[in-house]
Amino acid sequence: MSSVAEPKAPPTNRRGLTVKEYGGLKSTLCVGCGHDVITRQITQAFYEMGVEPHRVAKMSGIGCSSKTTAYFVDKGHGFNAVHGRMPSIATGSALANPNLLYIGVSGDGDTASIGAGQFVHLLRRNLPMIYIVENNGVYGLTKGQFSATADLGSRLKTGVVNDLPAMDLCALAIELGCGYVARSFSGDMKQLLALIKGAIAHRGTALLDVISPCVTFNNH
Repeated sequence: MSSVAEPKAPPTNRRGLTVKEYGGLKSTLCVGCGHDVITRQITQAFYEMGVEPHRVAKMSGIGCSSKTTAYFVDKGHGFNAVHGRMPSIATGSALANPNLLYIGVSGDGDTASIGAGQFVHLLRRNLPMIYIVENNGVYGLTKGQFSATADLGSRLKTGVVNDLPAMDLCALAIELGCGYVARSFSGDMKQLLALIKGAIAHRGTALLDVISPCVTFNNH
């Protein structure tokens, strides 16, 4: 008589939830995009820190980065703002309901270009939220023009060379008094996970500038 072993139950966190319960929709980004790696580390960090999914408020603007919030914690709240205006929406939401854990996912165009004015005021107000910039140096949704964070001298596949100096979002955040500022790389998953977990534990604005090369337009 043969016996069939019962499948092991998946591990759970201190909330009794599996990591799968922190997931979201299937990604529609380009295959190999670093943004998807960032999503996985956000998911893992929330799982390991035991954050209750229904307490998460996900904010985004416009750009490839704005899709990220659909790919994690689908049981949370979400708001996709107009281009560059996510900080204002997040500020109003945090004032209306300070009991939620706010995470904003933005891009270098959404933050450093059209949203620069909104971004600096969010920092100086020390809004209690995690602010992740998925920084690829280009406008991925509009075919790869340079953004304000592109390195001076960078060359696009079309041969165009960037002749403007880059904005340093971390330096700007430090100057404005942000209490948690870090830069990471989408390929360094261990470091990125630790930084996101630290941001979850931080009280006040936590800025993470994550270099995430665009595999389609800016993969160098």
